[in-house]
Amino acid sequence: IGLRVAAEQTSEYPEKMLEKEKYGSYREQKKIKLGTKEGYICLDPESVFCANAVKERHQIELYLDHRKILSPVTLDQAKNCLGDGFRFCNKSCLVNLKKIRSVDLKERFLWLENGMRCEISFREVQFFKKYGRQQGG
Repeated sequence: IGLRVAAEQTSEYPEKMLEKEKYGSYREQKKIKLGTKEGYICLDPESVFCANAVKERHQIELYLDHRKILSPVTLDQAKNCLGDGFRFCNKSCLVNLKKIRSVDLKERFLWLENGMRCEISFREVQFFKKYGRQQGG
């Protein structure tokens, strides 16, 4: 159980899948296969807002548009599978850089488009300065 590539269980890298759009054209879409307690689901990494480590349970929570998924993988494994569009804002939280709404550098928090608030570690403050509108003094 864990993160796997859709349609190819041996690879550690997400597979680019073709998704049919309107008018018969195709576009590449990266999908990942996520292991859960109930089985596997395929999802688009772009639909993930953030991933948080669950204390003392050796699993992560992935927050999507309208749901939360528990998976028995590490945050490092999730980062490798989700790709370069994700960054650790602290040791236990991985965020989708495209989903950042605003950043408060004074209080060291960032807000995602879904309303979630994540703490930024001291070492990551410099990186997150360029994202969102600065709210704090």
